[in-house]
Amino acid sequence: MTLREFMEDHMEYVRKVDLALATRFSLYVFHELLSLVNKMHVMGWTHNDLVASNVMLKASEDGLQIMIIDLGLATLLQYNSRGQKEFLSDIANVVRKFTHLHGVEFESERDIRKNWKFKVQQMNTNGKDLMEKRRLIDRALNIDSLNEVPSLLEEIASTMTFDPLMTKKDVAKIIFINSKSESNGVPSDSLQETANLMDNVGISNTTICDHHTTMEQADGGQLVSRIYNKWSLIPKVCFLSKCIY
Repeated sequence: MTLREFMEDHMEYVRKVDLALATRFSLYVFHELLSLVNKMHVMGWTHNDLVASNVMLKASEDGLQIMIIDLGLATLLQYNSRGQKEFLSDIANVVRKFTHLHGVEFESERDIRKNWKFKVQQMNTNGKDLMEKRRLIDRALNIDSLNEVPSLLEEIASTMTFDPLMTKKDVAKIIFINSKSESNGVPSDSLQETANLMDNVGISNTTICDHHTTMEQADGGQLVSRIYNKWSLIPKVCFLSKCIY
């Protein structure tokens, strides 16, 4: 199941059944997604397409697992022509998922950066909790360096005064109770494509694209231009069932 499907088909029901659970889960997703994209950034990559349909919620022994998929637009982390750090877009899109889980959807990175202070007043949360969420959002949107992310993750974690494992299990009971799919929402044709690719693409701690291209080579501008398909550009992560997590 994608995060988009969860938000469209299940989140409102979770709020009605247990608003506190919805709030806890939203905070957990915020922390988890930020942690995942930070792993990419530390390895020198940006996702560049962090839409809700590229975030998977997969049933697991711990209730559910969050994964980021479709790294077809991933690029080496760099400054763009205006000198802006491209990883900031990934972080802004993580914040967009957080606010959307609270019922406030922003159309774009530009929208959230320009209008968040006004729109977050509409979030489904109480006054004290809203102030805390505003503080975290403000910090995330004002990050200017990768070195600032760990302290933000610690700050988010400090507000998680609940058991994340129980939260995941409680949400999983609601959203996966009727699910019989072994792929947990991942299309079977995509899984077959993944299996086929695994026969041709080597993955290790440093390998991307093929057996001859390493992260060091990529960083040196020697990235092989021939990409097998949109799932191939994946450093130290893998394909669908073993994506960034």
